[in-house]
Amino acid sequence: MAGWDRFGRGGGDLGGWLRRPRDYAAERGQPAGLVPETFYCSAAGDTLVGVIRLRHRLSPALEEYGGHIGYDIRPSLRGRGLGTRQLALCLEQARARGLARVLVTCDDDNLVSVRVIEKNGGVLADKRFHAPTGKLVRRYWIEV
Repeated sequence: MAGWDRFGRGGGDLGGWLRRPRDYAAERGQPAGLVPETFYCSAAGDTLVGVIRLRHRLSPALEEYGGHIGYDIRPSLRGRGLGTRQLALCLEQARARGLARVLVTCDDDNLVSVRVIEKNGGVLADKRFHAPTGKLVRRYWIEV
């Protein structure tokens, strides 16, 4: 699948990259401190469009930075509403998993992500300084 390595940092091993999401969802082989998550991929033909990750619960670290959902859209396909649609679909999956609301974070200066989150019903909870990145982070809650 064209472009998978850009998102998965798979080092050229597509099979290994595809096993990782299954293992993480089942809580196998995760680095310490991570929570179970499910990966969803968006594709057009054999081209990877985007990846979105739904974390099944929050850790204290994810409450500060990262939240329940993280997403990426192929740079050449940005600006077409794909991130907004991808997040909407992931919110349906969060609801199906029994989550009542999800936390989604983004850097304060990432205005594209701000729009994606707000178009999906995100309500700004607060802004916090994230020392490891040196960035101000917006924290949004979305009722699902």
